[in-house]
Amino acid sequence: RLTMKIPAEGPDTEWITVNQNGLVSNALPLAVDDHPEILESEPNDAAGEAQTVTLPTVINGRIEQPGDADYFTFQAEAGQELTFQVQARRFGSPLDSILTLYDAGGPIEQFDDPTPQAVPNALGTGVENDQGASVHPRDALLTHRADSRIVHTFASAGDYVVEIADVTEHGGPEYAYRLKIAPAEGDFTLRIKTDAVSVGQGDTALVAVNALRMDGFDGLIRVDVQELPPGVVASPAIIPAGKTDSHLTVSVPADASPGLYSPTFVGKAEVDGRTLERAGVPVETVGQAFYIKHMVPTTDFLLHVCDKSFYTLSTDVPPGKELEIYSGNDATFVVKAERLGDAKGPISVAAVSPPAGIVVKQAQIGAGKDEVEVTVTATPDARGDVPNYLILSGTLTAGKESVVRVAPAIPLKVITPN
Repeated sequence: RLTMKIPAEGPDTEWITVNQNGLVSNALPLAVDDHPEILESEPNDAAGEAQTVTLPTVINGRIEQPGDADYFTFQAEAGQELTFQVQARRFGSPLDSILTLYDAGGPIEQFDDPTPQAVPNALGTGVENDQGASVHPRDALLTHRADSRIVHTFASAGDYVVEIADVTEHGGPEYAYRLKIAPAEGDFTLRIKTDAVSVGQGDTALVAVNALRMDGFDGLIRVDVQELPPGVVASPAIIPAGKTDSHLTVSVPADASPGLYSPTFVGKAEVDGRTLERAGVPVETVGQAFYIKHMVPTTDFLLHVCDKSFYTLSTDVPPGKELEIYSGNDATFVVKAERLGDAKGPISVAAVSPPAGIVVKQAQIGAGKDEVEVTVTATPDARGDVPNYLILSGTLTAGKESVVRVAPAIPLKVITPN
């Protein structure tokens, strides 16, 4: 038996080892939660024998033998939204859980495994990724996502029952689980979709960000870059309500010292009257059997500042100044190219994931030319009540290679009729 002191503000997983006579055991995870912890109590193998629990709670139990199932009864209020979350496979249990909710009339919802989403690739054939299947970076390398999760809104007050079982009807003393039942609280995890970018002196890098949303949170998220080296400027990224992805830019001055730097990222959002801040987790994308893409956390995000090469892009919008555009109208600005060496060909200019309601007409900086005027249109759907940033990229083809550069993000102010 071990006695541990768990810090109030510590992580949700502690790793335990035993030291004895100079030997150290393997490490095992200990899950930590703010809600009361209870143990499963037999007999509870049928709905009529369901163990009564008071919410919120975390139930620690086992599917003791093949074909076993555990039942728990609880009270819910009308309109109450509850989360039922299993922790088993992610902590090394062989349990392949399945959850079923019952009311007095029978089953009302059942959930086995999360379903990966099909995300289009360059060929248009689709590829699976872990979006929607993993809400914690710690779980990124799970090759079988077997921990069930239900978020349910109860139409009426009363007594309900939840059943947990192994979907393959296996069981044994090692088939342990934690079943957390608690009010749903919107949240998100922020991922930086790369762990390194390389940018030349006087140039700009594009960084993609991704939010994993939890328990119904669907609001706007603002991502800021912190701990930047002197002179380096980063735009925010705005992940709009209902969306999961966005971009930001990091611009390096021409006199920046070459080297490696480690900026950090933070996402902020208003969730049910709470202000949440979540640190951005840099990830590296790896493939599982050429099918599921896993975004695997890394230790740091590295910004590599190097010598300028080929060409750079900029605009005539002064740094920090908003480009104003009236809803239903156009605005123009100039995109400039600074060419180096053999970068003499035409440069195609296009928008990178423009905000909703913003249309950017594609343009081209002609061969040997240094600038082009770009037209932006705000449709009647463009919103002026949320922050907007416009990012433009340029593509220059040199032989068989396409060289892409990015201009610093432009703050965009949409003016709508009163």
